[in-house]
Amino acid sequence: IKLIEDKANGSAVIEVLQRDLAGITPVNPEGGKISRAQGVSPIVESRHVYLPSPLIAPWVADFLDECKGFPKMKHDDQVDAMSQALTYLYTKYQADLKQLFDMNSLNVFSSGFKDTTFGY
Repeated sequence: IKLIEDKANGSAVIEVLQRDLAGITPVNPEGGKISRAQGVSPIVESRHVYLPSPLIAPWVADFLDECKGFPKMKHDDQVDAMSQALTYLYTKYQADLKQLFDMNSLNVFSSGFKDTTFGY
């Protein structure tokens, strides 16, 4: 799945990429970045998000810094992308996810992220 905002030049990007790549999915996010992050913060705070250890995925450290500083960070695109992805996945697979989360069968947090909350 490759989510692309269907706004501004996103429509043209979607049109071009759909010719060559499978899984291009146009999205029309509602509200601003802060409201979208607030909408998924219960999913994050309830530990239903998994991130790999920064030892094997070095990008995680920068991502966590961005999450911790949101929305006051200069760069916040990763937080916005995460919120849109979680919203899409939760909406699309809500029944399946509810069953998984209710079973409490997943270890869904890597070290370092479990204590992260958004800074709004």
